[in-house]
Amino acid sequence: MTPSLHEFLKEMGSLYDESETKALYYEILQSILHCNKTTLLIDGDKLMDSDKTREFQQITARLKMGEPMQYILGSCSFCNYSFKVTPDVLIPRPETEELVDWIYTDNKEKENLTLLDIGTGSGCIAISIKKKLPTTEVSAMDVSPNALSIATENASLNDASIRFFNDNILKPVNDYPLYDIIVSNPPYIMEKEKTDMHTNVLHHEPSLALFVDDNDPLLFYRKIAEFGQTHLSSNGLLYFEINSLLAQETKNLLYAYNYTDVTIKKDMNDKNRMIKCLKR
Repeated sequence: MTPSLHEFLKEMGSLYDESETKALYYEILQSILHCNKTTLLIDGDKLMDSDKTREFQQITARLKMGEPMQYILGSCSFCNYSFKVTPDVLIPRPETEELVDWIYTDNKEKENLTLLDIGTGSGCIAISIKKKLPTTEVSAMDVSPNALSIATENASLNDASIRFFNDNILKPVNDYPLYDIIVSNPPYIMEKEKTDMHTNVLHHEPSLALFVDDNDPLLFYRKIAEFGQTHLSSNGLLYFEINSLLAQETKNLLYAYNYTDVTIKKDMNDKNRMIKCLKR
């Protein structure tokens, strides 16, 4: 017998809204039973046994402690591709899918581009772009060896050829060629914003990939803008995910580094979440 949705809603009601709780319920059962939602609804009771029930209860207990579902299951979906995730990498967000879609839309008519993803984490941006723009030669950089290990696995799982660099954009040591596109979703959350964040993010996701000092919140944008001056080709494009609170400041910084056509784009929640510019 499948666990009661009604009971699950009662248990999780203080942590998630009803629609999110229902989605979690079905996601857990589909993962445990290795079936789609249709099969779950028709044959779920037949597929469930005592071991599966125990597994469901264990996952529920971890959720109640605030552990993100994606880390519990070890994977998540991004741009309709499956990615392994662990606490060594950020959980890919739907807003970042919009950044990938923007890059794809702008460049889908072009062939044989070169692209560098800075701070790749799970590799979700680099790998998704490689899948969507297969003639693009994609490279990706991250300071964390553990993150690069996950990204390398994800590239293999998704049959995507990516060149990875273990490097720190604040002090890069490798030799890099010119790129047609540089993209980054760098750390951009200020320390003072922590009080507004959900505890499951604060306690479980890697702070190295999230936070930046309040005294220099545009540090990574400045360093990547500098890097782009010598590593973006003529008419090359620079794309960022940004802190919506600092959209205008980020735009001003890019103009200060002589980029042109700086464009801010809103996300699905009507927040200034992405920016792109051109190197003349």
